[in-house]
Amino acid sequence: MKRVEKAAVVDELKTALTGATVAMLADPQGLTMSELTELRKLLRQQGASLRVVKNTFARLATAGTKLQDLKPYLVGPTAIIHGKGDPAAPAKLLVAFTKTKPTFQIKAGFAEGTVLAKEDALALADLPSREVLAASLPVLCNRSCAALWLYCMDPFVPSCWSWRRSSSRRGRGAGLGVKRLRHHRYICDVAVKERSDDGKGDS
Repeated sequence: MKRVEKAAVVDELKTALTGATVAMLADPQGLTMSELTELRKLLRQQGASLRVVKNTFARLATAGTKLQDLKPYLVGPTAIIHGKGDPAAPAKLLVAFTKTKPTFQIKAGFAEGTVLAKEDALALADLPSREVLAASLPVLCNRSCAALWLYCMDPFVPSCWSWRRSSSRRGRGAGLGVKRLRHHRYICDVAVKERSDDGKGDS
């Protein structure tokens, strides 16, 4: 391959990886062309792409980018899976695929600005999807707000609190209360924002 052609390949790969929120490095050895084609098709349905690349090109394409710390994992046969959507979606698909094709192995990953070792990359598959999280936020907010109300009220409930506690113990309780309050407020603020965004989308 001529130098100009190599540069074009590197530029194309770098452009494809720009803005990626998730990326996986995998060892594709043992897969047939038809199996790779089928995997690419499944990944496209999840908003991700797969490219089998030379490690030299991958190193050049990721140099100076947030993916550059993947360099130590660019050894042996390499396929790069990348996307700009929910990191959990392609991870779930790839983990399921490795169970049917054990020669296909995940080497490392990248999600939301962080390079992940193999174990952490595989753990992305255990995360709930963004859709599931968004759907659960209103319920979570309701539960958290109820817990917050109970927490605010329980100093007045003798079975929960006793005003006869020492001042030092009340101090520790107050500190814990601030942490709980911040936690509940954060969850409720996120839920309100999610509902607001959904409302804008529906309008």
